[in-house]
Amino acid sequence: MIRRSTVIFLLALAPVLAGCPAPPPEPAWATDMLASLNANRSNAGLAPLSMCRTLSTAAQGHSADQAARRAMGHTGATGSTMSQRAKRASYRGGNALGENVAAGHPNVDSVMNGWMNSPSHRANILSGSFTHVGAGQAAASDGQLYWTLDFGRGGTC
Repeated sequence: MIRRSTVIFLLALAPVLAGCPAPPPEPAWATDMLASLNANRSNAGLAPLSMCRTLSTAAQGHSADQAARRAMGHTGATGSTMSQRAKRASYRGGNALGENVAAGHPNVDSVMNGWMNSPSHRANILSGSFTHVGAGQAAASDGQLYWTLDFGRGGTC
């Protein structure tokens, strides 16, 4: 008789044996961000977004860049656009993209409140065009947090 713990171990080991290691877990703030995004979308009658690892890579890179420069915006230090950063992170085949950025908010609740009270940021969060989201957060040397959400549809996650 196979024990339950053995079955769980084998299921967890299967992706590694198949050459596909399990992705690392999302940080707690990213899990909270996705829950908040999807709660707002549910309240508006919209389908939930799925966290997308490639968009999260692009978003995290942009947040880190902004924190390093202590400058918030949609253009990266090298002049990169959201579209270029998503492509560089391997989000390919997407047919819709959007981005929210923010700085200075100490936590997910605060940044989500700011975005939901901004018409253009709210429009991205509540867009029926998007199915994927990636989230980034980085602290500047003074501790100020820089946040990025990258939205997409149809690309590779």
